[in-house]
Amino acid sequence: MEKITLVEYKPDYQDGINHMMLGIEKEFPIPITSPQSTRISEVYQLTDQKFWVALFDRKVVGTVGLQLYSNGNAVVKRMMVDKEFRGSSHSTATLLLNKSVEWGRGQGVKQIFLGTMDQFIAAQKFYLKKGFIEIKISDLPSDYSSNPIDSLYYRIDL
Repeated sequence: MEKITLVEYKPDYQDGINHMMLGIEKEFPIPITSPQSTRISEVYQLTDQKFWVALFDRKVVGTVGLQLYSNGNAVVKRMMVDKEFRGSSHSTATLLLNKSVEWGRGQGVKQIFLGTMDQFIAAQKFYLKKGFIEIKISDLPSDYSSNPIDSLYYRIDL
């Protein structure tokens, strides 16, 4: 069986990411993208951000990023997994999250935050299972840049 491999984002993967996002968007009644959520190609080389792509036989099946903030904080960005690659059979989400947490620890991160949408029920359960706790928007760091489509927020202490 093919394994999921994680690679650092390169612009060559953007078409595959766009294709994956279109497939995911069809699953939900409310749009899941905003201009802010599709900017990986603009920000991937910034020193305070790192993005990874999950590949299965050269097909993009997931993405995650981590953006460093002040005071040892970081924010998970653009965590998405193709429907066929969710769950324990491939563990794509776990691989992606672990990769971002590992990099964050190496950067001195003490807390990781993330935002998600109400309709991503499976994602909410996943984050809670991985040790995140749900928080109020008022508990986010003052420099947190919220995605306008997010309505739920989580934090994990490293």
